[in-house]
Amino acid sequence: MTAPATHEHRFITRRSARYFTLGEPGAGVRDLWIACHGYGQLAADFLAAFEGIAAPGRLIAAPEGLSRFYIGEAGKRHGKETPIGASWMTRADRLAEIEDYVAYLESLTAELEARIAPEATLTVLGFSQGVSTVSRWIARSGRTPARMILWAGETAFDMPDGSRRPPLGVPVHLVGGSRDRLITLDMMEKQHQRLVHDGADASLHRFDGAHRMDRALLDDLAARA
Repeated sequence: MTAPATHEHRFITRRSARYFTLGEPGAGVRDLWIACHGYGQLAADFLAAFEGIAAPGRLIAAPEGLSRFYIGEAGKRHGKETPIGASWMTRADRLAEIEDYVAYLESLTAELEARIAPEATLTVLGFSQGVSTVSRWIARSGRTPARMILWAGETAFDMPDGSRRPPLGVPVHLVGGSRDRLITLDMMEKQHQRLVHDGADASLHRFDGAHRMDRALLDDLAARA
């Protein structure tokens, strides 16, 4: 007897997402930040890097990737002490994962914007895997934030039709560490050249460090808002 064929099926189901904030939504907020963490991080831990730029009138929101997992040795039993991280996507079911997080980030931002001053500006920041995450979100949503900060990651302004469309008229700040082995300064410089070639208002910022957020440089960028 021939084995039955396997068929892939899809449907939309409800699920919960969580995010953390520094500051509270309100009419006094005129500076909204959406900050997306890197692979294997959790939003609350990532948000700690932003405590130095917390200020009255500024709301910093860190959404958490929808896929959480245990970070531990392969084959080892996980317990209550096993650290946990989150991811925005993997190559498995890639396009659906992208559409899901684009919709998630768009709906979260719209909800926050409805609860703050109408004239509030939007800063979008991504770190590591969060860079490709936020760049796809902005490209596909058609949003025009006041600026983007893309930190130690690879940009992916790709569209469903295969084209790449970096936001025009939006300042794009690329950030790289001098000792980053995952995303080297050479890689960041090539991204910068490509974005400028495509007409983006892009600048490159460097700091002395590895694959991490740098508080002094973050302070400097926040002061320019």
